[in-house]
Amino acid sequence: MTEQGILGYFDGPKAIILAARQMKKKNAFRKWDAFVPFPVHTLDEAMGIPASRLPWIVLLGGLSGLSFAIWFLSWTSAVNFPIWVGGKPMLSWPAWVPIFFELTVLLSAFANLGGMLLFCGLPFQVDKPLDLGFTDDKFALWIPESEPGFDAIRFETMLREAGAIEIRVVGKGDA
Repeated sequence: MTEQGILGYFDGPKAIILAARQMKKKNAFRKWDAFVPFPVHTLDEAMGIPASRLPWIVLLGGLSGLSFAIWFLSWTSAVNFPIWVGGKPMLSWPAWVPIFFELTVLLSAFANLGGMLLFCGLPFQVDKPLDLGFTDDKFALWIPESEPGFDAIRFETMLREAGAIEIRVVGKGDA
């Protein structure tokens, strides 16, 4: 089952960026999305999507991993089970660098996975009106019926004015 709404197809990346900028200037949509077959780097900016907070979560995870590694190795080597080996100091950090690196990367990866699941709403994602051509060669803007003040005729006109080459109204059960 797919969500109801309107799809506007565009010629390419430049056309969809221009259309997104036009729509954003009109403040027409709040719950809209774009489907493109490859990353279009200025599309998020054109749609007014704010920068992701995910890098900060990953940084926090990495710093947590590094902090834990420093604390754990210091505690086990100098407090809990001190062993004097070959005249080396109890807190010999050069030997610990690989462990610092590994725990930093491990907790960064876990933070990345958890943050992506949280921000993307997975696994409770609403079905989108995916067209099999989206992964091949199609560029489209999607306006769901759940958009505040949804008016199919008005939105269809706005998409045509923005340069849509084809507009498709998607109903329940369509794909």
